[in-house]
Amino acid sequence: MEDIIEEFIEVNEVDGKAADALRESPPHVQQAVLDRGGLSGARNPSSVLLARIRDASAPPPVDEGNAIAGAGYVRMRGIPFSATPEDIMMFFDGFDPIQDGIVLGVTRDGRMSGEAFVQFPSDDLAREAIDARHKEMMGDRYIELFSSTAGEAQKASSGMEPGPHGRFEDRGGDSFAAPPAYVGISEAEVEQWISSNGIDEQAANALRECTPSVQQAVIDRGGLGNARNPSSVLLSRIRHATGGGAPPGKSSG
Repeated sequence: MEDIIEEFIEVNEVDGKAADALRESPPHVQQAVLDRGGLSGARNPSSVLLARIRDASAPPPVDEGNAIAGAGYVRMRGIPFSATPEDIMMFFDGFDPIQDGIVLGVTRDGRMSGEAFVQFPSDDLAREAIDARHKEMMGDRYIELFSSTAGEAQKASSGMEPGPHGRFEDRGGDSFAAPPAYVGISEAEVEQWISSNGIDEQAANALRECTPSVQQAVIDRGGLGNARNPSSVLLSRIRHATGGGAPPGKSSG
């Protein structure tokens, strides 16, 4: 299997982060990713690979009526784009989070939403985790925590996005409440903005890899047609919108 994985990485020209994510995935996730075929037609093969890994890693659909009795759920908001289930396990160290019960929220485009949902063995542990870790740091981001449910976790993993009244909705019209600070933006809107502002590839990729709420904050500040160096201004906006940290894909050093 290792040789097949390395061949897939080489043929599809994915970056180091995506390649390592695939190498470190469990065998059943690797197989699920490979079964979906090559990435030659993708504009950003690395992002598509990471989305496939997230999809394959998500737990099976949860029926709230059949959820584990007594289990507690916590919603995380503001997690780094690069966060993994292992990072989340470390964040909640001491509170017995269930690794198979971690769901990374995605948008309909298959991109990270900046949220995650974590299952705990009991409601009491979930509440203790919120009390102890609310607004603690993960990397250079502070994380907000909220009580949640199994149903919300499943909807987030299905790529639901906010509708006109600030509620997450899918094509069938189901919805659940979301904090008003969460903002969704489509991939097409981001690409149109990049194309119309003369952004270089490095800065464009940094914006593509941001959470939808950061993308929205950047774009809401207007176009860069009058900027001497639009790409530098864009990276500066991203740093400001992410609280001063390095833009995605760039180290802080």
